Amino acid sequence: MEEQSEKIEPFRTTLQAENENSKWKRISIIFIILTICSVILFITFAILYFTKENNDSSESDEPSPEDKWNWEPFGDRIKTSWGINLDPKKVWQEYPRPQLQRNDWINLNGPWKYAIRDANDLMDDKFDGLILVPFPVESSLSGVMKNLTATQVIYYERSIKIPDTWKDKNVLLNFGAVDWKCEVFVNRAKVGEHTGGYSYFYFDITKYLKGEKKYYNFESNRCYRYYSS
Repeated sequence: MEEQSEKIEPFRTTLQAENENSKWKRISIIFIILTICSVILFITFAILYFTKENNDSSESDEPSPEDKWNWEPFGDRIKTSWGINLDPKKVWQEYPRPQLQRNDWINLNGPWKYAIRDANDLMDDKFDGLILVPFPVESSLSGVMKNLTATQVIYYERSIKIPDTWKDKNVLLNFGAVDWKCEVFVNRAKVGEHTGGYSYFYFDITKYLKGEKKYYNFESNRCYRYYSS
């Protein structure tokens, strides 16, 4: 009996050792599989991230219609040398209210999309072309030189990039003057309206800058003879 027990004990020890080795082999295999999956996921996310960055970069580097616009004064009226040599990308770059100038601001003078429509018609996504702000639509320097009738309105739209340094700050959209009534939309949401042809006004548009996108539409809908950005 003792001899049989002595034979069984080494067998049991060997079996336990084999089970232990098998267990560690399974753990090792599972660990290797998890490691490989983690590496694959990391590589996949890295590829997606850099692809998105490259797409964003290529989109931002692609010239916009405003950049390609070959602006020139409209008509053959007598022009000053200042008007002839005007750079449409650098129109009145000074801060409009020197006594209230702040460090962080963007000048919105320059090319804007525009559309002239009947006041009773709904605005679609089609525009008539580009207009040079802050010149009124009737002027030669606007590049349009069209008169509005009593039943017409003019729509303006422009997209800009909000600086990353403005994060967690309030963003104000300032108007020097609008003749004579203006409704302002940001990201297709109405932020307010103003009546009065010569008075300065502004809107806090912070909450309308939605998501993490860097590009936003400043849509000045139903602006009558919009003079200033």
